[in-house]
Amino acid sequence: MVCEILCYVGPNHPTDQDFKTVSLATRMTETVNFDSTDSGKMAWYQFRWINSRGEKGPFSPIYNALVR
Repeated sequence: MVCEILCYVGPNHPTDQDFKTVSLATRMTETVNFDSTDSGKMAWYQFRWINSRGEKGPFSPIYNALVR
């Protein structure tokens, strides 16, 4: 299984179409890199599992964190 990581950087709560896939994580930890111009902005994340047959699970709740 892999975890699809989606991200949006912006000031307001995103809509589904705002998110972009940034990684397909196969490890327990994953680093998302940002441009220096994103410093101080809010990053919004959503996750979902994809199994070995390519079947995608439901999206997680939306989480946010400040870009440093």
